[in-house]
Amino acid sequence: MTLIVGIWCPSGVVIGADSAATFSAPISGPEDLPTIVQPYPSKIEIVDHSLVVASTGSVGLGQRFIENATNLWRTRNFRKRSTLDIGRAIAKSSVNDFASTKAKQGHYGALVSCPIRKSSPALIEFESRTLQPHVKDSDIWYAAMGSGQLLADPLLGFVREAIWSNQPPHSCHDAMFGAMLVLSLSCRMAPSGVRGPVKMAVVERANGETKARHLDEDELDELQEHVRSFMSKIGGLVKQAPPIGSPPSRPDSQGKVDLQS
Repeated sequence: MTLIVGIWCPSGVVIGADSAATFSAPISGPEDLPTIVQPYPSKIEIVDHSLVVASTGSVGLGQRFIENATNLWRTRNFRKRSTLDIGRAIAKSSVNDFASTKAKQGHYGALVSCPIRKSSPALIEFESRTLQPHVKDSDIWYAAMGSGQLLADPLLGFVREAIWSNQPPHSCHDAMFGAMLVLSLSCRMAPSGVRGPVKMAVVERANGETKARHLDEDELDELQEHVRSFMSKIGGLVKQAPPIGSPPSRPDSQGKVDLQS
């Protein structure tokens, strides 16, 4: 069980993940039986400071997917290809690889980011059921995958409307905050299998070059503090709101609104 979140913005891409690995045992029925959960160092792999892969599902299939994506990255110049071409190449290679050992579809999904041309980095979702690519852009700029998706999707919808004003975030920092808010709350509320600490990577342009990197512990702690402050402010606003049924607030003689009037 897992949760990964990807966010595209005009200046870069942010990918975050929880840190839980769930063991399971096969039983009669459509699903395996979860047995234990242990901390996992990082579900986000960075290759050559450029290619980022976050996985959900079978660890073994994830190892093969990352190997396929890495080989394609190193043998083909993705920077000169379209985002859809990149997604198609990775999907074709991985689907053929999985089929070679008769691996069933629906047991692995991924988020992939890498630099392309001179535009902002690409974000591609390889959806779990078929591994087919979905390119994220200004129309649909975020994705959540894994067992925590049922929690994360409504939270992403809230962030989209309340914080991003129904538009892609203006900066990678705005995207980082949104990802941390969604992942932190999901880890706290998920009944099982989704646990912190939250890990995160960013692909952004700096000093004339686009590179990928993991956020360090200080950056993650700072984002967590911003999330705590945000949640505290929401609570404060609720406490300041006038009681239900009270007359609407009106400006005083100096144009200030008195919430208690």
